[in-house]
Amino acid sequence: MVNTKKNVVRSSSPNDGGQKTKANWDYKSTENFVKACLEQVSKRERVGTSFTKKGWNNIKAQFHNLTGLKYEKAQLKNRYDSLRKDWRAWYNLFGRETGLGWDLVNNTVVAPDEWWETKQLVCNRKKCYFVSLRYVYPCFLYDEL
Repeated sequence: MVNTKKNVVRSSSPNDGGQKTKANWDYKSTENFVKACLEQVSKRERVGTSFTKKGWNNIKAQFHNLTGLKYEKAQLKNRYDSLRKDWRAWYNLFGRETGLGWDLVNNTVVAPDEWWETKQLVCNRKKCYFVSLRYVYPCFLYDEL
């Protein structure tokens, strides 16, 4: 199957050796994925921390409609799990902090350099990756997930 879109997962068939393209998650596709997930949350298609089979099918369909990308459920679930991990790290770093801002143009946290240096020192002792979150997606969008 020939696709003009970049990073579209091809369906497995005997003719193509069953190979699939690796999912590529840019900012816009992540945003659309989160929107699709949030819609299923509002429709109560999530049980605990995972979606129902119907919920995943709806997410796949809506994500495809929004982006044109046909990712498999496993690829979407991997992204979901990755976003949840990012959100936990985000919350541990920023969730209880006050006096921080958000730069809508650059999508970054606005904090004094001293705050970042303190966090970097704390994180280096714990061997965590919090410092790299300075330039990630606005994880507060994932609170509902």
